[in-house]
Amino acid sequence: MTRLVPVAFFAVASLTAGGLEQGSGAAKDEKLLAELQQALATAWVTADRATIERIIAPDWRSTGPDGRMTDRARVMADVFQTRQL
Repeated sequence: MTRLVPVAFFAVASLTAGGLEQGSGAAKDEKLLAELQQALATAWVTADRATIERIIAPDWRSTGPDGRMTDRARVMADVFQTRQL
């Protein structure tokens, strides 16, 4: 479970670092993504389920280092039912 949270942060960070078009509005988009990343990080640390569910799309999936895929429902159950953040 502890591997899933860094994967989520990496996904948002990679969008911030290189996935944006250059040009008008790019700086604003990058700032908004950085704020979103910070809000998500804070939500994980404080166990703010409502914020996490608001930020992470219902069809979100993560692939762990071992290649196993996990969906949002499983991550939320693992984190909030076992209380292992």
